[in-house]
Amino acid sequence: MHSILQRQFKRVFGENVTIPPGLSAFLELISDTYAGFDEDRALLDRSLEISSKEYLENSRNLLKAKEEVERTVEERTENLQKYQTLLDNLSVGVYRNTPGPQGHFLEANPAIISIFEADSKEEFIKHDVSDFYQDPAKRNAFVEKITKYGFVKNEKLDLITLKGKKIIGSVSAVMKKSPNGDVYFDGVIEDITDHMRMEQELKDVNAELETKVKERTGQLNEHVKELENVRSAMTNLLEDLEVEKKKSDELVKDLEKFKLALDNASDMVVITDPEGTVIYGNRTVEKITGYKPEEAVGKKSGVLWKSPMPPEFYRNMWDVIKNRKQVFTGEIRNKRKSGELYTAEISISPVLSREGEVEFFVGIERDITHEKEIDKAKSEFISIASHQLRTPLGIMKWYLEALQSYEYLQNAPGEIKDNIDQIYKSNERVLSLVRALLSVSRIDQDRVKDDPKPVDIIEMVKEVVEGVKILADKKTIGLTIILPEEKAAPIQIDPLRLHEVLDNLVINAIRYTPVSGKVEVIIEKSGAGYVIKIKDTGIGISEDDKKKLFTKFFRGEKAVGTNPEGTGLGLYVVKSYVEGWGGGSIF
Repeated sequence: MHSILQRQFKRVFGENVTIPPGLSAFLELISDTYAGFDEDRALLDRSLEISSKEYLENSRNLLKAKEEVERTVEERTENLQKYQTLLDNLSVGVYRNTPGPQGHFLEANPAIISIFEADSKEEFIKHDVSDFYQDPAKRNAFVEKITKYGFVKNEKLDLITLKGKKIIGSVSAVMKKSPNGDVYFDGVIEDITDHMRMEQELKDVNAELETKVKERTGQLNEHVKELENVRSAMTNLLEDLEVEKKKSDELVKDLEKFKLALDNASDMVVITDPEGTVIYGNRTVEKITGYKPEEAVGKKSGVLWKSPMPPEFYRNMWDVIKNRKQVFTGEIRNKRKSGELYTAEISISPVLSREGEVEFFVGIERDITHEKEIDKAKSEFISIASHQLRTPLGIMKWYLEALQSYEYLQNAPGEIKDNIDQIYKSNERVLSLVRALLSVSRIDQDRVKDDPKPVDIIEMVKEVVEGVKILADKKTIGLTIILPEEKAAPIQIDPLRLHEVLDNLVINAIRYTPVSGKVEVIIEKSGAGYVIKIKDTGIGISEDDKKKLFTKFFRGEKAVGTNPEGTGLGLYVVKSYVEGWGGGSIF
């Protein structure tokens, strides 16, 4: 029996009462009901216990979330206050406005209100954006640009304040959209009026500075002229060297730096008076000649190291530097203190007074013995190589000509004939090069043997023209001779070398004249001699190339393009031979 039912039964019927059999089953049923109640209550107690725990946990979580939200709101509020404080204290204006031709301000910080001289934010934002443009029409261009690109950066605008003050603003802005799709512009503006003014002032200062620099430069140029006059005065002091020793000593001090530079020059420098007496020699005098500079001072220039040169050389030199008062350059053979001969390249310049009289001479000498030896060795090598090549090439030419004359070749295949012709032409080109190299080596080594004989110049020209006519005919070039009116008298000249000169000139003209062109050989009488002109309708030559036309191995750009196989030696040989006869070559 359930304990509760048992207590109630004893309280009603006493402690020792006996349960009647008829009630026993009924009481068991009631006891079972109480037991079920006990189970339901236990379950309910457990449910209440669990619900209480969940409630407490959820309450704690909710409280924590509330605290987190409050903290986030507090932080955002603080950040917003900092951002607002930052905006309020910026020196540049910050704004938000609507697009459109006029535009309306939505937000503005104190700086922009100050820039446009408004009394309050309310007064500022009631104005359209276009009200602040000096030319309101330019608002449209600004809106179009930011609408097209989505932003503008450092745009310079001519603006005006509410009090009519004209300013220049630098504007950077970006186009944005709000969540509901409204378009607006956020931007910053800086008043750069003072900056632009300072920039202009800086430009003005620079311009003024440039003007002053030019003026100062002019003054310095005048000072340089004055210094030149001082240098002329020093030159006069040199002229009075023996008479005014004190002034000479002062001049030496002033020229100490100049003397130091000359003393250390790699070339020998000698200064003489107008009569050629040495008054100065640098250290290189001893390096080249073996004589100390002090051994030379007081003596005639070169008397110690001079090696006999033809009298004509010295007459010409003195005529150039003393009479014509020009710079003399040339090569000279001198003798060292040891007795060894050397070759030098010299340049002698007269230094003139204001009146145009020679004050002194400055001679510069460079030892080129080694270079001359190298040139000589090179020329000898070319000469030997050319001689060695000429014999086998000549034999090859003889065999090729003999081979071409054989009757059985008349019936040979065309390819064989062409090959033999090509071999013959190649052999002729090499032979021509060898002849040119031999001529150049003879010229360079001064081994040209002149064998003058009476020559009829007109007949010689006719002979040369007839010999090259086949070349002109191949290119359908008109080749003519224009003779002088009077009969030409024979002249004394080396016929072989004259033939080589004329041959080179006429072949050159044909070679560089286009198909169907013209070449004229003109002979004119000139005193006791003749002038031979070659006139053609060729490719021409540039002004720069004309200066180098008669130098060894030189070929102009047009010539190389027209005939890549030329040697650049023909005109050098022409010039050398003609000048050797006392004539000249010009283009």
